[in-house]
Amino acid sequence: MTVLKGRAVSYLRLSKDDVSKGKYKKFEASNSIVNQRAIVERTVNKYPDLMFVGEYCDDGFSGMDFNRKDFIRLEKDAAAGKFDMVLVKDISRFGREQTGVTIAINRFISKYRVNVISITEDYNCAEDLDGLEMKIKILLNEFYSQNISEKVRAEVRSKQELGKFIGAFPSYGYKKDPTDRNHLIIDKEAAAVVKRVFDEFLNGKGKLTIARDLNRDGIPCPSLYKELNGFNYKNANKLDSTRQWTYSTVNKVLHNRIYTGAMVQGKSKLSKFDRECKIFDDNDNIRIKTKQIEEDKWFIVESTHEPIISNDEFEIARGLLKRNSRTINFENISLFAGMIKCGDCGKALVKNKSGDRIYYICSKYRQLGKDACARHTVGEDMLSKYILKELYNDAKLYRDGLNTLKQREEEYKKRISENDLSLEISNYRKSADKLQEQKRVWIRNAVNGAITEEEADAEVRRLSEEQERINKAILSLEKKNGKPDSPKISENSLIEGLINEDLSVLTRKILQTYIKSITVFEKEKKLQIKIEKTYMSPEKII
Repeated sequence: MTVLKGRAVSYLRLSKDDVSKGKYKKFEASNSIVNQRAIVERTVNKYPDLMFVGEYCDDGFSGMDFNRKDFIRLEKDAAAGKFDMVLVKDISRFGREQTGVTIAINRFISKYRVNVISITEDYNCAEDLDGLEMKIKILLNEFYSQNISEKVRAEVRSKQELGKFIGAFPSYGYKKDPTDRNHLIIDKEAAAVVKRVFDEFLNGKGKLTIARDLNRDGIPCPSLYKELNGFNYKNANKLDSTRQWTYSTVNKVLHNRIYTGAMVQGKSKLSKFDRECKIFDDNDNIRIKTKQIEEDKWFIVESTHEPIISNDEFEIARGLLKRNSRTINFENISLFAGMIKCGDCGKALVKNKSGDRIYYICSKYRQLGKDACARHTVGEDMLSKYILKELYNDAKLYRDGLNTLKQREEEYKKRISENDLSLEISNYRKSADKLQEQKRVWIRNAVNGAITEEEADAEVRRLSEEQERINKAILSLEKKNGKPDSPKISENSLIEGLINEDLSVLTRKILQTYIKSITVFEKEKKLQIKIEKTYMSPEKII
């Protein structure tokens, strides 16, 4: 390399490409920012006519991505004539994509009159007249980058398929297991807040109200909570990340299936080589654009960690979220909001109040009058009692059914004991043994010549048929003795939970857990109420 003189700056870059995964996990110390800076410093000290005037550094940017904050600043300053050359550890720090690097270097040399020096490769771009040496170096760097990327992607995909956590920061409510970074354990403090969010939503609170109450109680939002616990966490999807609970924050918690104990990954991805993914605002903050992946292509593995909420609670919440009912928009939520409709016109029944009485009427009737639809007036208190009665009867029927089955089981076992099937089986076996001995006698007599073979064969066949009949009887008795044929009742986790509910007062949570919809019909001023439940109503066991 020729003697260097003039104004020089350094460009340093480190990316995830330089810290490989799996069996390549060893950190390449030679590529560290500290080492790059030391190499530049030694070079500057080596040439007395070289004046160092600044440093540009991109930490955490891929070599395939040219939309880097400091690289953009480097090019702007080069165009302004602020320096004569750029010092890099090697050409791969400038970039790893052949076309992009070639164009960029040519632009620096021909347009800005700025030379690019690769220190460790002893390479001066200005001296490479045909650019052949540079193209070879860039091609090798590009191959290296693609090779590493393929290995990294393969390992990531393998871990996702196994349900191993691969993210930098776990979802709020969890933390990484100190003994296994790919396994999540519950963060008790945050998990309690997650449980609160679901409980309040299922009990009728809207998302805005939940967020307001959490802020009122001084509970840090997920991003702030992570910062307070020492994590260098920033919400990359927002330019101005809020430090409080918001409608969006609560909504995100309610949609996160990870709280059921399932690992859900691969929901989004960056565009190829992160190009056009990073956007900078006026304050040099980064906003990352991602592409959402179809749900059927997500990596979902059940039971990978301890759940915070049950599957039933999550599914009920998801159903409510899909309804997009009024419950999310109002602070004072009516008990039946979004759940009761007119059976004749299909419109919602809306809440009204007359004195202390709360009732619901058809929204179409209220808007257009009796020519459009009937009133369908139903009192909240009456409807609550009606539903509680329905739920109570189902719970009683199911509980009574379980008791009936238990009683039948006991009676059956008693009957078996009284009949003494074991003794009957024993007697049958003795008879079978006698028949077997008789067969042996007939065969011996035939061998000794006491009877003919024809006579022996005929008698042995008769004895064998009798023996077969006895063996079938034994098998039938053994089946009854070991596995009584008792009636069964189908399992239903929801209705089993109903047995343990306090049904003295109808709450929003009870309503949303066990009732899908309520439909009110009106014919000749008589009401008919149809209730669709989230479970199959039990049948009476006679």
